[in-house]
Amino acid sequence: MQLLDKRAFEKTDATGLGTVYEENDEFTGGSAGMDLVIASTLRSRLRGLLSSRVCAQGEVLMLVPCRSIHTFGMREPIDLAFVDSSGLILSSHRCVASARRLKDKRAILVLERRSTAGKQWLEEGQRIVIAPAPAIPIKPYL
Repeated sequence: MQLLDKRAFEKTDATGLGTVYEENDEFTGGSAGMDLVIASTLRSRLRGLLSSRVCAQGEVLMLVPCRSIHTFGMREPIDLAFVDSSGLILSSHRCVASARRLKDKRAILVLERRSTAGKQWLEEGQRIVIAPAPAIPIKPYL
């Protein structure tokens, strides 16, 4: 089963484009899922969570296409998950500190957020679904 075609997000950087759910409709953090901020251009993927405006409200940043991330310049730790095209979480990392580089050659996208104590995160082996958001105004992420 194909979760998504990474070409569907080419040159699309915006907030409010979707929600991540666990495949059985209940994300471990609650059935409401996680709101996404999409980063698919080279510039936005390189910046990731470095911008203080990105994911300030607890959203998750989806880097697509992406197989490798770095945390150089990060002031706070992040949680991240490498995901394949079927929605399978290939690997999950919590509280990744600054000056680290992680990669997974099988991934087509990475989900990341600012690390939050006490909040659950995706685990290796889980399968997720990315559902499109309802028609809402989209704010560009530059």
